[in-house]
Amino acid sequence: MAPAKKVIEKKIKDDEKAEFPGPPLRGRWMSTVDLQQSETPFGLHLFNQIDELSIEKMIAEFDLKDERPYKTKERYQVYNGNGKQAYYAFEQDHKRKRKAGFSIHITDHVQREVLLLERSCKNALLAGLKPNPTKVKDTEGNVIGAVHKKRGRHYVIVDDKDVKLYDVTGKDPFILTNPATGVPDGAIGKLSAKFSLNHSWKTKALLLCAVFVVYFHEYDKKK
Repeated sequence: MAPAKKVIEKKIKDDEKAEFPGPPLRGRWMSTVDLQQSETPFGLHLFNQIDELSIEKMIAEFDLKDERPYKTKERYQVYNGNGKQAYYAFEQDHKRKRKAGFSIHITDHVQREVLLLERSCKNALLAGLKPNPTKVKDTEGNVIGAVHKKRGRHYVIVDDKDVKLYDVTGKDPFILTNPATGVPDGAIGKLSAKFSLNHSWKTKALLLCAVFVVYFHEYDKKK
């Protein structure tokens, strides 16, 4: 390879690292430009381009520096269907098992928080009653919906007015069913999901939350 070509390729790689900081990825980050010029909050507008999610735990040797105001238990990378990264997901370490509550901070490529997935710890839960819902909050602290764990392999996704959006049932994959029509409308697997591109960003944010809730209850129970 000619020396000049090597220099050009190195400059391209250096430019990419400067624009998209973080560990080596399987694909580049999604563009942060809001092509649709939507009214979706910045950072969350990426959901408008997503109809498939896959999540991977971060590899320790490529880990990020822990500069957040909380200690992390697990760290994840959230990708779209084309293998481009959309978000980081940092699970806060509360020094307890997830059954007693958890928090996952969803951030953009420069680690600005855009969503909080949170299951609070209450006396009812400690008494052995049904798990509390996992709520999804925006950057203003507004609840945009929640994911409920029901009996067996049954989950329910609701909006901010507690209106049911989906029943999630089955196993490998879990099927998303619209309760109004009874028609399947997507699926959730192990750290993955497929759904309609036409859904609102709020619905897709709730589906991202559901992926983690299903994963914790069905695939990663020990923690």
